Amino acid sequence: MPQKQLHYLAIGGAPPHFDLLTDSVVQNWKDLNNFISNHWKEGTDKDRERLRRVSACLEKLGTTLLQADRLRRHHSDLLNAAQQLSSGEPGYAAFKGATACSDFESLLLQGRAALDRLTWFIAGEFGQTCSSFRKLRNILVNFEKKDAIARQIIEIIDVSAVWIDGLLATIETDQSLRDFVAHKGAIIERVSNCFGITSLAQNRALVFDCELMLFPVFRTTTEAVQHLSHLILNSLAIATSNRPLEFETYACQWRNQTVVFSEFVLDEPNKSPLTEHVLTVVRRMTPVGFESSTRNVDPRIYEYTIEFDKNQAS
Repeated sequence: MPQKQLHYLAIGGAPPHFDLLTDSVVQNWKDLNNFISNHWKEGTDKDRERLRRVSACLEKLGTTLLQADRLRRHHSDLLNAAQQLSSGEPGYAAFKGATACSDFESLLLQGRAALDRLTWFIAGEFGQTCSSFRKLRNILVNFEKKDAIARQIIEIIDVSAVWIDGLLATIETDQSLRDFVAHKGAIIERVSNCFGITSLAQNRALVFDCELMLFPVFRTTTEAVQHLSHLILNSLAIATSNRPLEFETYACQWRNQTVVFSEFVLDEPNKSPLTEHVLTVVRRMTPVGFESSTRNVDPRIYEYTIEFDKNQAS
């Protein structure tokens, strides 16, 4: 039989950062990909297994950033709605945001999975078997006196420890939002303030983030981009003798324009007289309608007013 010549094309592509990371961070991600490629061909089976683990950590980070990108799109949709509302008379609109809350739930689950996958790799570097991020720092403490890599990764973990604990890591507490959605209920059950828009005047509006327990959806998403990228990419860089970057370099490149209503509510007794600086918001949706709240607010909230160009697309 005549032989046929087959042609194959394999496309790796750029790091899946979705324009959420700075050029410097993207370059470090590319350096890690190059490290994998450069060491693969001549590597032993053991070497290649290590490289697979590094690659898997990067894949999980990319999946997490995909969820952040989806939430950025919800943010854009909310701004578009605000622009339309502000083109008419002053008013207010609230949104349940079930899809956005579901995507935020996925962000939490994928973010924790990314940390656990990182733990599996880093723990293995020290001859340990562990896939729970909660335990990673304690593992590294056993090696920090004699191993510079362990000390450096501990420093990286400590930058984000407080932020990660309440959202992704703490177990069996009411503060752990990730544990709630993974084991107890739907994230939308924890809404304390809905996505909302207050049109103040022609082409001017306040746009409110949705608050879940102690966590505003959009703000927390931008923080997650910074903390998780910093922790994962820097830990991998240190483990592979590449250059880590400062925390500030990982700042999310998506500009969140919403405001967190609860941060501007005045702390005052119930039934206090209403002032000129008063806003009404929908706290949560119910099966038969919604629950609203009318509160006096710090006038500095108006510094977050968005001014739309009537010819501008959000």
